[in-house]
Amino acid sequence: EKAEEELQYIYTVLDALSRAETERELAEIREELYHSGYASKMKNYTEKKATKPIIAQYETTDGHTVLVGKNNIANDYLTTKLADRNDWWFHVKNQPGSHVVLVCKEGEDDPAEEVFTEAAMIAAYNSKAKDGVMVPVDYMKVRQVKKPAGSKPGLVIYHSNWSCYVTPDGAKVKAMFRK
Repeated sequence: EKAEEELQYIYTVLDALSRAETERELAEIREELYHSGYASKMKNYTEKKATKPIIAQYETTDGHTVLVGKNNIANDYLTTKLADRNDWWFHVKNQPGSHVVLVCKEGEDDPAEEVFTEAAMIAAYNSKAKDGVMVPVDYMKVRQVKKPAGSKPGLVIYHSNWSCYVTPDGAKVKAMFRK
């Protein structure tokens, strides 16, 4: 069971590496591997001053902000520190991928159905299932997502969630990208 957990963690790192686009994103993954003990003997590695992880930002067609972690460290930061407890959290079901947070507007509890679909599409696109069809995506309020004490970066647990199925549309997701 422990070996299976380790393998799942390695798959999440591999997924983040496959989607990394900048040297800074690669540096964050390198730092994660170093702190996790997988790369403790890297030659010429010097730990850099801690900075806020890279969080990608998208905007839905009706103006909602959607935030996306680019790797496990960014996923932890987004889910446990940056997101409000009342925002909505999305993640592709049973596969490596980014944590995605749909930021609710002031006084808003549930955005429109189309907004949920777009956020789920962003979650599916930023995962190993980006080329899939009818990809299952779990979603719930951020307050229902828990990080177990001492767990690897990016690992969270949840019990009560909803699931939806979306087919990622790369052109639409890229059009919603802001930074």
